[in-house]
Amino acid sequence: MMWTSGMGPGMWLLMVAGTLGFWVLVAMLVRAIFHDRAPESGAAVVPSPLHVLADRLARGEITLEEYEQRRTALTGLAAHPDRPAPSPTAAAPRSPLTVPDPTKDRHHSS
Repeated sequence: MMWTSGMGPGMWLLMVAGTLGFWVLVAMLVRAIFHDRAPESGAAVVPSPLHVLADRLARGEITLEEYEQRRTALTGLAAHPDRPAPSPTAAAPRSPLTVPDPTKDRHHSS
């Protein structure tokens, strides 16, 4: 007597391959949907020289005078012979980089 109602080895392999293929497809779909939303951890953020300078001032590695001299050198705001010297009563030009006030809480919105 022959048993023909059972699955042969080929059908078992087909069933396992189909199940694995289904879950691989689901994993790929989930990755494609959520991949764009995740921040890239491998992306290196290179700070500008002015930010590095401000960080050094904040850590106390350089004095305020050194900071001003180096910021002037970096931004090109040094006095040129063609430019008249600013008068002592004139308001100083605003710095393109503001130094955060360490006494204020950054995490508290006011």
